[in-house]
Amino acid sequence: MPGLEFSPLPGKRGELRLRLGLKNGRTIIKEVYNQVPLKVAKPFYLEPGSGEIFIYQMNPAGGMVQGDNYYQTVELEKGAQAFLTTQSATKIYRSPDSSAGQFNVFKVGEEALLEYFPDPVIPFAGSRFVNETEIHLAAGATAFVAEIVTPGRVRRGETFKYEFYRSKTKAFWEGEIILWDNWLLMPEQKDTRSLGGFEDYTHQGNLFIFSEKVEQNLVDQLHEKLTGLPQVLAGASLTVKNGIAIRLLGYRAVDVENAVMIGWDLARQELIGRSKPRIRKY
Repeated sequence: MPGLEFSPLPGKRGELRLRLGLKNGRTIIKEVYNQVPLKVAKPFYLEPGSGEIFIYQMNPAGGMVQGDNYYQTVELEKGAQAFLTTQSATKIYRSPDSSAGQFNVFKVGEEALLEYFPDPVIPFAGSRFVNETEIHLAAGATAFVAEIVTPGRVRRGETFKYEFYRSKTKAFWEGEIILWDNWLLMPEQKDTRSLGGFEDYTHQGNLFIFSEKVEQNLVDQLHEKLTGLPQVLAGASLTVKNGIAIRLLGYRAVDVENAVMIGWDLARQELIGRSKPRIRKY
């Protein structure tokens, strides 16, 4: 469909490349390259005992407009552990002639841990956005990857007023594809809140979990825990191999975020033996 690929129009080409590795039991940034407006804040350690590094992606531009394309590549060497998040929600501004796009590539080495929890995406009225993520996992790797999408600026009456939002996620286990998730929302052409769609819900969330330790019992625990939460609709299922896909619908971003955190905490304890840390945003 025209307009669904990354925009060829002039705009900001943001780029961030990180290579993370171990030094004296701690994960450090071994190599970094950034092109404005993407950059990272000074990293810190919320779990000193684990050596996991916590990194915030920053974008001083305040949002994305048509023609903006962002590229992010993060490589974790053997045994490295990293939590990545964004400074704030990603705002997508009106795109009358084209779209904005972000492309992420994560390479998770042997026995490495990736935890990627960006803040929600807010597509403004008339916006068009393409998001693509590739996750490449080696033997013994573990990854948690989340995505939350709001219906727009609700308080301004912009619920489902964007042109389209497309998200594609592909995960590979030692080169074998184990997840191909591709969804497209076009509210003006198909009622997003119709029967079988969002219905009365407005916010969507995904949590993908990858590990060789994944099994049906963990899926059952997640399903039972999340379906018991108020204000959200949730489900969990196995991927083709070594993975779990969790789907969430809610009425508010905070409810979906809370459900993602609960699912992450439960799975984190089962898979790596650690509860989720308290993530500082301020």
